[in-house]
Amino acid sequence: MMNKAINTLVLATVDSLTKFKNKLAYYLAIFAMVFGSTFGTMNAAYAADVAVTDSGTILAGNKNGDGTANDAIAVSDQLVINNNATINTASTLIDITEIQSDTNNTALTLSGTGGLLADKLNAEKDLTISVNDGNFLSTGVTSTETSGEVLTIDLIDSGQFRIVAAMTNVGDVTADADGDGVMTISNVAVTHTGLIGSADLDLGTLNSGGATTYNGAVHAKTVNVSKNAVFAVDLFANVVEITGTATTLTMSDKLTTAGAGSTVTMNATGQKIILNGADVIAGILTVSDDGFGEINVTAAKTISGKIGTSTTVRVGTLNIDHNLTSTGEINADAITVKAAKTFNANGVTKSVRGTVNGEVNANGGQGIIVVNSSGNATKILTFEGEVGTTAEVDLITLTTEATFQKDVKSDGITIAAATTGIFTGNLTIGAEDLTLGDAAAIAEFNGTSTQTITTGAAAELIDGTGIVLVSNTSEGGVIFGANAKMSTATINFQVAANAKATTTLAGHVVLDVTTNAGSILKLDDTIAAADIIFTATETLDAASIHASSLIKMPANFDGGETIVLFAEVANADVAAIALDVNSALIDTGLVNYVATVTSTDDITVTATETTNAQAANTLSVTTNEAIALRQARTAMLTTAAGLDSMGNILSLENGITASSRKTFVEQAAPQNDMISGSAVATSAMTGTVQGIVSNRMASLRS
Repeated sequence: MMNKAINTLVLATVDSLTKFKNKLAYYLAIFAMVFGSTFGTMNAAYAADVAVTDSGTILAGNKNGDGTANDAIAVSDQLVINNNATINTASTLIDITEIQSDTNNTALTLSGTGGLLADKLNAEKDLTISVNDGNFLSTGVTSTETSGEVLTIDLIDSGQFRIVAAMTNVGDVTADADGDGVMTISNVAVTHTGLIGSADLDLGTLNSGGATTYNGAVHAKTVNVSKNAVFAVDLFANVVEITGTATTLTMSDKLTTAGAGSTVTMNATGQKIILNGADVIAGILTVSDDGFGEINVTAAKTISGKIGTSTTVRVGTLNIDHNLTSTGEINADAITVKAAKTFNANGVTKSVRGTVNGEVNANGGQGIIVVNSSGNATKILTFEGEVGTTAEVDLITLTTEATFQKDVKSDGITIAAATTGIFTGNLTIGAEDLTLGDAAAIAEFNGTSTQTITTGAAAELIDGTGIVLVSNTSEGGVIFGANAKMSTATINFQVAANAKATTTLAGHVVLDVTTNAGSILKLDDTIAAADIIFTATETLDAASIHASSLIKMPANFDGGETIVLFAEVANADVAAIALDVNSALIDTGLVNYVATVTSTDDITVTATETTNAQAANTLSVTTNEAIALRQARTAMLTTAAGLDSMGNILSLENGITASSRKTFVEQAAPQNDMISGSAVATSAMTGTVQGIVSNRMASLRS
């Protein structure tokens, strides 16, 4: 019985399932019809067009504006306006799906203070929405315009336009009066293709709080940028404030204003300004604190305003990755110039503050610097930082005057006609040489401490036509160091009054050598006997060498050795030149130097050892002391340091006076009390000289 019941139940169940399967398709079809009908009804309820009465006033309780408060406005409503209308939000937010102009141009006024959130703005015909003082319009779905029609949001007084969701806005945002309105983009990605403000009426404030691209011109009194923003066309703004820890502002066109000027301020270290368009940045790019921010020039650009805030509050980095023309002051901690790109510094009596270097340290240098102050060679542009010392620059071209206050390293320097380049630090030049443009072109070296000029190789020279002027009056003066050779017969080498020039090289070819009262021309002890120092090609004359200047010969030049100081001077003046040179030559007491005429037009200097008695008389010491000094010189000339020290002693340089030299001579002589040479020398000398002389005194007394 139990088994029979179970079998009956199973069969009944199977039969029921079979019947259900046979009717399943029917049931699904019925469901689809019911669901479709219901969903369609729901759609109609949630996306309903509302025809607005012409010139009607829409209220929260009267959505069609017919004056009858029997149709409360709903979130799903799409207001279709065929003429003019007003939406009075009172003090409560009204939230709808869409505002659409229909078959006629439409003017919609938004009054009240509660605000309107319209997801979408659709201009089938011209649609102008005026947002009154104290109210706001928010939107968040891509707006649309039928071809040839215009969507405009006009802001009155403190009226606001807000974009609260990612979208593209094609409408224009205008100010009813100059300075009216606030436009705010929340933290969303937006593309804005319409205009903001106008040439005559600036928007009051644009708050760019989302990653936004502006494809229409922007006219605003104040722009606040807290997320990355790209201004693809003109930006007219009085003030642009960049906030956020890593915000980038990109300007692809001009920056300017019709007012007093534009100022863009970076307020954090990680902020950046990218200039990637060809138009003019007619504004000031500043920072709120020293070292903040970075400016990248990625397309050919002109900046007519100032970069950086002041001499002490500078932009962190200015990267010139494309050609840049700057006519204003530059204050930056570091400036880099990309290979084959040009930094045109065109300011008039302006300064470039900060180091300037190539992008990387490369053979031959990177980046070109051109100074051109509107064709006036007397207009000075000053570089206050080092140039090329970390990464050599490729070429510096001075079309107008420039001053370099720190060390400079460039593969080449060109100084144009009637232009002066002033160098107050060390100068290193490479294969492209230092080239002067005409007889009035000047390379002047006027530092206040020792300057050294060097070149990279023997063929890297100082050439062209012009003047090399040494006006540095410091103790060290200007040293023409490794390979720094003047190489053309059109260079006029001048040493100003009381200035000092030292050459470590022979073989200079010049037009002339001119010295003045008190100027010092020194030959370093690297010069060898029989060298020709200057070849003047018949142009050095009686007026060239001042009789009251000083010519100092190498410390190791003695014992009948000769040096041709000037070759091929003016034949007619050769005797007068020899007289002036003899007047200028500095004898050391141990050696007398005499200039004579050789080979018809050469001025040759011969070194002649004095007698001990002559030395004693000249140095105002005893004969024994003169002998001791001569012995000390012999010992000290065996090392480079010793040469330098003895040169200072004999030529009274680097702090050595006649009195201290006399003291040294007296201490060098053998003493009756046999005081050790080390102790004696210590009281007379310092530094390197002290060690060398101490050792020598000890040997003399042993």
